[in-house]
Amino acid sequence: MLLSSGPDRGRTATNAVELALRLPALTTAQSRSEVAQAAVEIARWATATEVSWCGLRDGDNLVVGGAEGIRNRDFAAAWRLPLGTGIGGRVAVDGRPVVVRDYARDPRRVSKMKTLIDLEGMRSSMCVPVIAGSRIFGVLYVAERELRSFESAEVDMVAAIGRAAGTAMSELERRAAVDVELYGLRGEVEELRATRDDLRAVADAALEAEEPGDRTGAALDLLAVRMAATVRLLDQHGVQRYATGPVTGEERLACPLVAGGFALGELEVTREEPFGPAAAGLLQDAARLVALELLRERAGLETELRLNSEFLDELLDRTAGVDADELGRRAALLGMDPSVPAIVISLGAHGGRGTSAEGPPPSLDERARRAVAAAAATRFPGALVCHRPDEVVVIAPVAGTGPAAVVDEVRGLLRETARGTAGGLAAGLGRVSSRLRDCSASYAEASTGRALAAARPDAGAVLGPSDLGLYAILAHEETRETLQSVVSSMLGPLLEADEKAQSEYVKTLSAFLANDRHFERTAQELHVHVNTLRYRLAKIQDISGVDLHEVNSRFLLELALRIHAGLAG
Repeated sequence: MLLSSGPDRGRTATNAVELALRLPALTTAQSRSEVAQAAVEIARWATATEVSWCGLRDGDNLVVGGAEGIRNRDFAAAWRLPLGTGIGGRVAVDGRPVVVRDYARDPRRVSKMKTLIDLEGMRSSMCVPVIAGSRIFGVLYVAERELRSFESAEVDMVAAIGRAAGTAMSELERRAAVDVELYGLRGEVEELRATRDDLRAVADAALEAEEPGDRTGAALDLLAVRMAATVRLLDQHGVQRYATGPVTGEERLACPLVAGGFALGELEVTREEPFGPAAAGLLQDAARLVALELLRERAGLETELRLNSEFLDELLDRTAGVDADELGRRAALLGMDPSVPAIVISLGAHGGRGTSAEGPPPSLDERARRAVAAAAATRFPGALVCHRPDEVVVIAPVAGTGPAAVVDEVRGLLRETARGTAGGLAAGLGRVSSRLRDCSASYAEASTGRALAAARPDAGAVLGPSDLGLYAILAHEETRETLQSVVSSMLGPLLEADEKAQSEYVKTLSAFLANDRHFERTAQELHVHVNTLRYRLAKIQDISGVDLHEVNSRFLLELALRIHAGLAG
């Protein structure tokens, strides 16, 4: 029970239970000013005083947050006390209660506040901090217009009300912070839902593409629409492989494309407006989706390369009208840098003694192809290693590497893998290609060189462009039509006769000229009688209209025979 020595206002004491019933008004308040006003009313009721007010911190000052019993209407607007000055300003800094027995004699008063207090006629007061922990929100006053001695129990009671008010204000701040966080979380949830919908739409766009190769482009096109940005796909060498439009805006987001342990490039978006967390999350999810699609495409290409791929045909076929950019994109997807000069290497089985470059190529079984391909991948990092029915083709980058060094590597490869190949191996090299689309010319030389190397007596031969002789001309498509016309003009009637009657006029003529027109040696090679040979040669002259005794005619016939053999090979 607290006893009051102030004027009688219908009660002289306050019961702690009654006070406890009033304190919930502090916790139900919805703002600092409502808490301040509730604290004023409770403190005035608890101490049975005439006046009470609460000063709340506002920057470096205290301002009135709530008041009761004030007569001067201008008091709330005029009362503004700097922190650290006057009675309340010191309490707001020190956090300790202060009791004023007689305002008229207290030297701590600030002149402006002194005038307001005197106009109200206040003589005695008590000031306690509104505090929670170490945080001081303001001060709480109770005052009388006559002299009064406040007991220590009353000071403790008002200080407890000040602490309760401080706790209520702290809780309001916490709830406000939680509300802000919840608002932000609601926004994030909505953004995540939108991101989920966007990502689902991007995935659906990829799945709905008619061709597997179009899936990435379809996904990126829709991603650009959903993010209102330009989207670019860069390969691991920094080369742009797809763009939804020209780069616009200075705001940029980028995300690496990684899947299956492979670095597949980078996904980049640009626009004028800044990107938020949701946009970054959408890009990351889209990058994972695109990386998986690229990995799937890479796996398909790798499988094709082991099974005689369409991609390889487009790359090495001299007549295929393919998109050079698309070839570069797929080569980069397989780990090759299309901007680096490359050389084509053809590796196959050695035919052994008695074989001919004009005949069918010797076979290379699947086990041998796998062994050769594995060794080639080790010796030529970054190369494309491809399987074809009778050969393994290597498209090897040669930046900073001379042809001689490549030949040495190929010879080492043949020695390394020859033990597991019956009859040994042979290889051909093409010219260095500065552009990926020029690999077809390099391959033409490499495959011709391999065929010639396979026909040599000993295994392990490696032939380059300088070793091909006339066959170097035959390897290039641009001269084939002209050369074919030479064959047709000189050998056309003989070829037609052989096809109709299953005769061997062309074979007989080739053997006769190769044996320097020696009848006995030619007959022995063809396993026929000399008279039979003479009969055939006479028929050859009749059919072709060529005199075999004339030097120029023999030269043209021998040239035509060599061209025919080269074109057939």
